[in-house]
Amino acid sequence: MVEIKKGFMKHVWRIQQVGALGSVVMLAMTIALILYPMVDWRFFQFGLTHEQDWLIVIILWLMVVGVVLAGGFTYDVLLRMWVPQQRVAVERNPFQKNMMTPKECINWQYCWVPMLRKLGCDKEAEFMQKWNEHMMNEDPIFRREVYKVIKWINSYELPPPNKRFLRDDLVAMDFDEKAIQQSARKFIKDNKIVSRRLELK
Repeated sequence: MVEIKKGFMKHVWRIQQVGALGSVVMLAMTIALILYPMVDWRFFQFGLTHEQDWLIVIILWLMVVGVVLAGGFTYDVLLRMWVPQQRVAVERNPFQKNMMTPKECINWQYCWVPMLRKLGCDKEAEFMQKWNEHMMNEDPIFRREVYKVIKWINSYELPPPNKRFLRDDLVAMDFDEKAIQQSARKFIKDNKIVSRRLELK
């Protein structure tokens, strides 16, 4: 069933990618056919005849496409409208503010909160614990998705050490506890400074 859904969505994605280009082509063709009876006499002045209607329509189509491309260039390079567009998209995205994804919730609950407690940062750990619990209690669908991820992870059985993608000795080789503790303390200290500045404002 998963493969069927994935295959279906792959074809939907392909149609969406072509849809944007197809929309421009069809729009330009429609406008060209609408303009043709209004401006055909101007082309006749250059020696074109009714037997060359297809050429007139193609010229009009190219002109409309040129106008669309010029508008896109102005939108992108000159006005740079995509910058405020992306800012608005981020501002309107709740997952950039107070909302968590199930993966973030699990990361904080099983990794960062215990690490903060081990570093003695109980206040910060309690804050993140409260955030996680608020997300779990507020949205039943979110809670169900978190449980699904946990169940999926627990259903995975680690292969023998000689067949693992990440061997334990390689992971331990890259693990520097003192460096991680120093980085975590600096991160917490910087956040405290920013929080104080925001409170003063």
